[in-house]
Amino acid sequence: MDMEKALKKEEQDLLAKKTVLSKEEYAKKSDTLRKKVIDFQSQRRVSLDKIATQRSESRAILIKNVDPILQTYMKENDISIVIDKKTILGGKPETDITKIIVEKLDKVLPSLNLK
Repeated sequence: MDMEKALKKEEQDLLAKKTVLSKEEYAKKSDTLRKKVIDFQSQRRVSLDKIATQRSESRAILIKNVDPILQTYMKENDISIVIDKKTILGGKPETDITKIIVEKLDKVLPSLNLK
């Protein structure tokens, strides 16, 4: 069971016992649960920040390695402009060089080692 589900279950269990626990005991257990939730949120935030940093660093490495490949391909094939296909609404399939560039990139950078 993941931590988020465990915390929700613990909250439900605590709420179910609210009427049988003394106010002091309920407050104590509620505070303990609140601290667990805060710790979980903090750990989750740290993990998400780490992932964002890794993605940013990986993107920079990818761009650093793909740019020379792209420049060489453009020069060798007398291509004056390359446009990201995400910004294109349509075009001839034979003008898409993505597969070619990815194959060349795979030879130079077979994977990104994420820590």
